[in-house]
Amino acid sequence: MNYKGKDLSWFGKAIAKNMCELKEGLRMAIGDGKLIRIWEDSWLSAIPFEKWPTFLDVEGLSKMQKVCELMKGRKWNQEALENYFGRELISLINDIDINTGECSDRWVWTPALNGKLSTKNAYVFVKRRRLSSKDTIDWSRVWRLKFPERVKMFLWKLLWNRLPTLKWFGKFSGEEVEKYSVCEGEDDT
Repeated sequence: MNYKGKDLSWFGKAIAKNMCELKEGLRMAIGDGKLIRIWEDSWLSAIPFEKWPTFLDVEGLSKMQKVCELMKGRKWNQEALENYFGRELISLINDIDINTGECSDRWVWTPALNGKLSTKNAYVFVKRRRLSSKDTIDWSRVWRLKFPERVKMFLWKLLWNRLPTLKWFGKFSGEEVEKYSVCEGEDDT
């Protein structure tokens, strides 16, 4: 998705830019199982089965298309599961609640208890993922250093990639700077 176009608002650009991360919070909630494709949809984890490096009975399972073919009424068909999956996957599948009401499959936002996406829980989800992926730094030790405050602030900006370069400002304006004025290639500082 092009998130640099002028037709999107800054909010739309932010959502489009973070879509890959946001997709990891989405799953299909199983209702009748008729809409969920076994291989292509995220119903067991954020990664569809077609992208798993696994030892499944691919030939047998490829004949089955929808999750409803792995069900008997509103319960998992244990015989079908045992024919195609190993013990660990069967255990994971059995842990999935099947909606017993008369409803079809639907997308849910797993980080929220109610399954609904909101701006706040999307922001918290992306922020937590980014914080957990960074090396943890004991900031209290950095702030206690016997350096001038300006040097400590520079260190903080450097380590969090917050130095105000043209490229950094471009993230907020939606316009990416391709060539830099002085060095014609290196980041403008």
